[in-house]
Amino acid sequence: MESKNIGLSGTGNSPEHQLLIADLVTFLNNRLANNKRYKNIVATPETPYSGKVPDLLIWNRRKGIDSTSIIIEICWDSELEKDKAKVLNLISNNLGIVEAFVITFDTLQCYKVWRKKDGKVSRFQRRTTITSLNSDFSKIL
Repeated sequence: MESKNIGLSGTGNSPEHQLLIADLVTFLNNRLANNKRYKNIVATPETPYSGKVPDLLIWNRRKGIDSTSIIIEICWDSELEKDKAKVLNLISNNLGIVEAFVITFDTLQCYKVWRKKDGKVSRFQRRTTITSLNSDFSKIL
């Protein structure tokens, strides 16, 4: 029987939701570990950051959690706008975050927002590229 927890349930979310997080963490950490340029960068699931618990953070292990530069949130299609607002709030209020994503669990659509060169935050667009890591989610979604 499939469970469907609505909203930000953290580690209490459905097994399918947690499996997608695990797949993303594995994909990203393998990609990071195989590139000397990113050897200190790590992807971690369900890690508290700035008063929230995004599904996935990417940060520099030597500099600590405050070095988070990328956040990823996974949600049901019905929760997309709510999670977009959460992610937009996090990137807007944390200057170190340069990219943020919301991925819909039901349809695997990926929405990206990023910090532009002038420091302002872009609008959400459907994109799967992680520019700062030269990587792409489309290979696993």
